[in-house]
Amino acid sequence: MYLGEIARNVLIYLIDLPPIPGSNPPQYYLFKGHSTKKMNTQYAFDTEILSKIKEDSTPASVRSLLVEEMGFVTYQISDLDAEVCVCACALGLGFVLYSVLSA
Repeated sequence: MYLGEIARNVLIYLIDLPPIPGSNPPQYYLFKGHSTKKMNTQYAFDTEILSKIKEDSTPASVRSLLVEEMGFVTYQISDLDAEVCVCACALGLGFVLYSVLSA
């Protein structure tokens, strides 16, 4: 798997989770429970996007990148969602490093 695909799978998992139990109105774990056609496309979240997130991981930059590259709408992405994206990208990089070191 490519790094971007690992990160995309983590993000899709969090998007697809049911609302947080007991929350009223319903609160979702990521992007208010919304995805995009591009985000649901295999290998659409490529390593170039990870590099851009690594270069500038401020919430505003990550939000604008997700809007431009992945087709999200600005209101769907909170500052916390942007931070989760940064962590998912780091998780993808960590997974690859672990795989290389343990081989």
